[in-house]
Amino acid sequence: MRRLGGARPEWRGFAVAAALTVMLATSALAADGPDAGVSIESSVEPSTITIGDPMVYTITCASPEGIEVRVPEFGESLDDFFVRDFHKEKVRKEGDRYIYRISYVLTLFQVGTFTIPAAEIAYTAAEGKTGTLTTDPIEIVVEAVAPEDAEDIVEIKPPLEIPVNYRSIIITTAAVLAGLAVLIGILLVMRRWSRGRAATIPAAPPRPADEVALEALAELERSGLLARGEAKAFYTALSEILRRYIEGRYRVGAVEETTAEIGLSLEAAAVDASHRLDIRRVLDECDLVKFAKYRPPETRGADAIKTVRRLVEATRVLSRGVLEQTAAEARIAVKPKEGEE
Repeated sequence: MRRLGGARPEWRGFAVAAALTVMLATSALAADGPDAGVSIESSVEPSTITIGDPMVYTITCASPEGIEVRVPEFGESLDDFFVRDFHKEKVRKEGDRYIYRISYVLTLFQVGTFTIPAAEIAYTAAEGKTGTLTTDPIEIVVEAVAPEDAEDIVEIKPPLEIPVNYRSIIITTAAVLAGLAVLIGILLVMRRWSRGRAATIPAAPPRPADEVALEALAELERSGLLARGEAKAFYTALSEILRRYIEGRYRVGAVEETTAEIGLSLEAAAVDASHRLDIRRVLDECDLVKFAKYRPPETRGADAIKTVRRLVEATRVLSRGVLEQTAAEARIAVKPKEGEE
C-alpha cells in the first residue's frame, strides 16, 4: 500500500474533469433480525475520471433510535487510492431514523480500471448485540489525458503558400526601425531623469512579507465571501496570499509554481517539515475548491485562515529593532530586585 507523502505528481486535468458526464454508482445492504432497519449505502462521483482528478466517495448509514453506528475513517490511502481530504457530517434525524454520513476526496495516478474496496460498518443494538454491514465494491475507470487511440485526431494539413510582398516588408521594416529609434531615445531620457531623482530621493524599503500577509488575511476575514457562499473566490484569494508570502519570505517562485513544485522548493530551502506539511494541506484544499468544485464546510475556511496566520507568525523574520527590544526585556526580567543578591 502506498502512502500519500511519497507521491509528487502534478495536478493536471481539472478542467477536463469538469466536462465529464457525472455518473453515480451506489450499493446498499440492510440487516435482518432484531437489528432490522439498519442500512448502508456507498456512492462515488464521478465514476470515470482523468488521471490525477479528484472524486468524492460517500458512505451513508441509516438506523433507528437505540442503535449506535460507527462509520469507518480511512488514513491517507485506501488500497490504490490516495485520500486527499474527508468530511464527516453531524448525525441528523430524518423521521424515525438517524443518518450518519462521511465523504472522502480520492484520486488516482494510474490509468486503468480500479475498485474501491468494500467498507465495513459496525453497529451496536440497545440490548448490547453487535453486528456489521458491508458495502459493495465500486468500480472506477481512470483515463489518460490524451488517449493514444483517440479517433478525433486527424493529420495536420500543410500550410498554404502566400506570395511574398517585398514592398510591404520594406515599409514595415522601416516603420519598426523608426519606432525602435524613438523608443530607445525615450528610454535614454527617462534613464537620465531617473538617475537624477535617485540621487535626491532615497528609495523606500520594501514592506516585510509577513506584514503584507497579515493585513491581507485580516481583509479576507472581513470580506464575508464565505458567508455569501463564494467559496471559490475565498480560497483563490487565500492561496494567493500564502503563495506571495512564501515567495517573499523564502525567495522561491511560489506565485508561478504548482503546489507540488512549491513543496520541492521549500524542501530545498530547508524549511521545517511541520511548516511544509501545513502549507501543503492549505494549498491542496485551495486547489480542490478552485479546480475540482469541492465545497468544504464554512468553518474550514476560518480554520484555514488561522493556519496561514499561525504559519506567518511562526516563520516571520524579526527586524533588528524587535530583536534588540526582546533582548532588553529578557535582561530586565532576570535583573535582581534591590536588596537581593
